[in-house]
Amino acid sequence: FASSRGGSGTDIWKQPAEGGETVRLTHGGGSAGIESDDGKTFYFSKGRGHRGLWQIPAAGGPERLVDGLETAGDWRSWGVSRRGIHFAGESKGRRHTVQFFEFLTKKIETLFSIGENALWSHPALAVSPDGREFLVAREDHALNEIMLVDNFR
Repeated sequence: FASSRGGSGTDIWKQPAEGGETVRLTHGGGSAGIESDDGKTFYFSKGRGHRGLWQIPAAGGPERLVDGLETAGDWRSWGVSRRGIHFAGESKGRRHTVQFFEFLTKKIETLFSIGENALWSHPALAVSPDGREFLVAREDHALNEIMLVDNFR
């Protein structure tokens, strides 16, 4: 979970579901993260407006930017599978892409394109551990209304 309890901005912390000691994972900022399938690495983003995906050993240690993903990972539009990281890619007009960074080769490829209305400014992408299924949030309709209430007591 993300919290400012450390006093120097928002960082990511973890605590066992059954209770117990709370451990601070990040020390230079963090807002959303996912542990790798093997439990050895913790990947995270720093927050809205901060591009790049970061990693630390899950047991603790120095954080470092993931080589090749310096411009990916705005807030939480990314996911980790066994073979790599899937993330919201470049927009081409009104179409958005999902790209894949493979751990082994360090190469990035575009997997597919999504029509308009993808919500990359919110937690908007999840991927299955095998990297074969995706969940992408879209906004198909938004409505804002202003109402005047007379004689309110």
